[in-house]
Amino acid sequence: MAAEPSYFPESPRPSWRARALLLFGLGGTALVAGLLLRNSDAILLATPLLLAPGSVFLLAPRSLTRIVVRGELSEVEEDLEIAMTFEATPPLPGGWLEVEIEPPEGVIAIDGVLRRVVVGQDPQLRTSFRLRPFRPLFVRLTTPKIRWRDPLGLSEVLLPTRGEGLSLERYPPEVRRIPRLAIQRTTPLPGELRSRRRASQGDFVSVRNYAAGDTPRQINWWASARRGELSSNEYHAERSGEMIICVDARPSGLPGGDDRHLLGVARSAALGLARYLLKEKTRVGLVIFGEFVKILPLGGGRVQRYAIEQTLQDARLSEVAGPVERLSISLQRHFPIGTPVLLLTPMIDDETVGAGYFLRRNGFPCMLLCPSPSTLESERMDHQAEDADITLRLVRLLRRRRLSEAWQSSPVVEWEDFSSLASLVAFLRRPPASMIRGGAA
Repeated sequence: MAAEPSYFPESPRPSWRARALLLFGLGGTALVAGLLLRNSDAILLATPLLLAPGSVFLLAPRSLTRIVVRGELSEVEEDLEIAMTFEATPPLPGGWLEVEIEPPEGVIAIDGVLRRVVVGQDPQLRTSFRLRPFRPLFVRLTTPKIRWRDPLGLSEVLLPTRGEGLSLERYPPEVRRIPRLAIQRTTPLPGELRSRRRASQGDFVSVRNYAAGDTPRQINWWASARRGELSSNEYHAERSGEMIICVDARPSGLPGGDDRHLLGVARSAALGLARYLLKEKTRVGLVIFGEFVKILPLGGGRVQRYAIEQTLQDARLSEVAGPVERLSISLQRHFPIGTPVLLLTPMIDDETVGAGYFLRRNGFPCMLLCPSPSTLESERMDHQAEDADITLRLVRLLRRRRLSEAWQSSPVVEWEDFSSLASLVAFLRRPPASMIRGGAA
């Protein structure tokens, strides 16, 4: 990722700490007392108390100091460990650094958000943080705040930093099984190789007459010598499947910012699905549906994977919800008719119930994967209350009714356990007959 500057001040200015002000007060009191009482011992005592903060202040880093932050992400059991390296230019004076990170939503710091790093002779300073995500996420960690402090702790400087945007990723591991599951079946599912076409490479089929545009490697020189004219090899190449992943980023009005949490869960699932579908040579398109529709056309390879990651990272909850018809009309303009759609939506409002109907009516067989808001409500609810279980049961019954209405037009998979996509994998193992006939994925 491209390095992005932090939002900290470009000109570091040293500031006194309470300890330095205390020394100034004690030194000034001793100096005044020595002058009034004409006591040389008090004056000698006041001299180091007054000079120490000033000398430390002069040694503090100045405006030319810059710190470059680099991070490496690794998984340790259920946690994410971030190893950070700091390079200061010019080198920092003696003292220590206070490094503070801000965990994003859905992540807690196991061993605190502050670290102290002693500044020594090594120009590279290192520290690590251990974070624990409690639901799937795909967010960018902000650049940490770095403060320099002198060995006595009298002054501090907030240093400007630059660093790479480190992405924190955690998505259900079952997404790795979906492409393999699709290839093993004969029904058109996500990532399945649906047909064959003639191409310049692949499985050899026959020899034909030379045609304009054939490469020298494609020419069969032995057959050309026998026939007395140029002949070319013909191959069968498999045509990969195509898939549109659509993320619903419309506001739902849920309390406590639950709509942002559900969007984060949907983004993480979309990231995992897109990566492994691209790995299986499937052409993947991405759609972010908020007030308007943001579309990334079908593509494959590393460039498409990078574009999908950037688009999902920049996806934010829109302020206004756009009509569902706008989504189906926009897909008609940018994608071939018949391309299967996987719509990730929490299915909160009644309008979203008809999303599958509008997509199918415009020629896009679709399937809905719905992160359940009842999971978040269950986490917040006090289960020791008498009516807690009854309330949660009523909420689930109402949601089940809404999902059953959506089932009339498109297959729906309820996603309640955010740490697993076993429900989606189990559904794809035995899709209903209506899904097979319609060619939906």
